[in-house]
Amino acid sequence: MQKIHDLKKRLADREVIIMDGATGTEIQRRGIKTTLPLWSAGPLFTHPHVIKEIHRIYQSRCGNYNYKHV
Repeated sequence: MQKIHDLKKRLADREVIIMDGATGTEIQRRGIKTTLPLWSAGPLFTHPHVIKEIHRIYQSRCGNYNYKHV
C-alpha cells in the first residue's frame, strides 16, 4: 500500500512520472505483424494511423500526457 500512497503523492505534487504504455503489445493486439529486430518500429511507417490511435487512447485515459515511442 505504501507504493500506491507514494504514487498518489507524486501525482498530487505534479511530479513527472514515466510509464510504459506497451505500444508493441497494442500493435500486436490489433493484428499487425511485427518482425525482429525492431519489431515495433515497422508499424510506425506501415500503419501510422494505428499508432496515432493508440496514442490518442492513451492520452484520453491519462490526462496530462506526453508520449514518446521508444
